Amino acid sequence: MATLLAAIQEVELVSDESWLRENLGSVLIAVAAIFAAALAAWVANRNHKRQLTSERILQRQDHIREVVDAASVTLAEAHAAVHEYRFTQGGSAQGRSDLFDEAQDKINAINHQSHRLKIRFGEEHEIPAANERVGDELQVLLDDSVARRGGIHGADTTLAPKDPGEEERWASIRAAFKEFREKCFTWFEAREARRPSLGDR
Repeated sequence: MATLLAAIQEVELVSDESWLRENLGSVLIAVAAIFAAALAAWVANRNHKRQLTSERILQRQDHIREVVDAASVTLAEAHAAVHEYRFTQGGSAQGRSDLFDEAQDKINAINHQSHRLKIRFGEEHEIPAANERVGDELQVLLDDSVARRGGIHGADTTLAPKDPGEEERWASIRAAFKEFREKCFTWFEAREARRPSLGDR
């Protein structure tokens, strides 16, 4: 009986080896297909994550650019409003008051933009700091304008570009504007050099 069982096992082993030899190619192909599918899924998942990361970076930079553009417009509008109030002569008291209110509102808007810039760049970043410096310079000039007029409604006609210290005041404002532009340009230029391309995705 033991001899018979041994003989049967030997026949089964030979049969298994024979089947394996006959089907080895098919087995390897199946294993290779499974491996290839797993590898393709892994590569696709990695590329998808890279694409999402690249898109988030691009979206963030585009949003920051929008915030900076808005801040630049606000600075220009505040500059124009302060200039108009400073050099407007005559007119009604209400008209001069309206000009002052507009100038002050524009300067206040600069402070609002600084908060948005700090959210995007950080509390101590040089770009919001440069933006605030422009606002501070314009506020000093507006306050000086009020003092020279003898009050917000004053109709002082002595204001003129040739007044003592006038050129120095505007030079300081131009320097503040230049600093803001340069800080923004440097930041965006550095990011543009590292901007992810389609080939990186």
